[in-house]
Amino acid sequence: MKRKKPVPTVKRLLMYLHALENFVEEGKEYISSREIAQILEITDTQVRKDLAFFGNIGKRGKGYSVNAMIKKIKKDFGLTKGVNVIIVGIGNLGTALLASDLLRKRKFKIVAGFDSDMRKVCKDCCGIGIHPDSEITTIVKDTGVKIAILTTPGEVAQEVSEKLYNAGIKGILNFTPVKLNLPSDCVIHNVDFTVELEFLKYFIE
Repeated sequence: MKRKKPVPTVKRLLMYLHALENFVEEGKEYISSREIAQILEITDTQVRKDLAFFGNIGKRGKGYSVNAMIKKIKKDFGLTKGVNVIIVGIGNLGTALLASDLLRKRKFKIVAGFDSDMRKVCKDCCGIGIHPDSEITTIVKDTGVKIAILTTPGEVAQEVSEKLYNAGIKGILNFTPVKLNLPSDCVIHNVDFTVELEFLKYFIE
C-alpha cells in the first residue's frame, strides 16, 4: 500500500505541479528549489524536503527537470487519467462549475448534475444531464463515481451529504457553509469564500 503523505505536503506538491506547468509554458527545462520556493513564498529547504519523497531526482548545478517532475507528481497523485465527478446543487455556482473548462483540462469529468428543483432536471446543462436528487444512489452506483461537489443550500447540506456517502461517495468538495458530519472514511474538503474574502480585506486595509 502506498504510504500516505502528510496533508500539508500533499497541498504543497499540488502547488508545485501548477507552478511547474507554468514553467513549461515559459520554456524552462530545469528549475531550482529556490525558484519554486520564491513563487510559493516558502523556504527552499522545505521544497527539497517535499521533493525528496520522489528520491534523489535533482541534478547538481542544474536543479530539477520540469517535465520529469510534472510526470512524477501526476503519476503519484493519479492525475494521468481522468476522474469522474458529480455536482449536487445546480444553482449559480453549480452551473458555473458545470461550464468550467478548467475542470475538464485537469481531467475531472463531470458525469452528472443533481438538483431537487424539478424545473432544472431532465435538462442538459453544458452538455451534462441534470437529474433529481432521488437518482443519486442509482447513478453513483452505475458510474462508480467517488467524488462529489456539493453546492446545495446549507439547510439541506447534511442530509444530501449522507445520501452521497450511503451511495458510495468517498470524497466531497463542500462549498456550503455547513460543517458536514460523516464517517471518517469520507474525505471532506471545505471551501469557504467568506474566509478568503476576509483574508483579502485584512491585507488591503
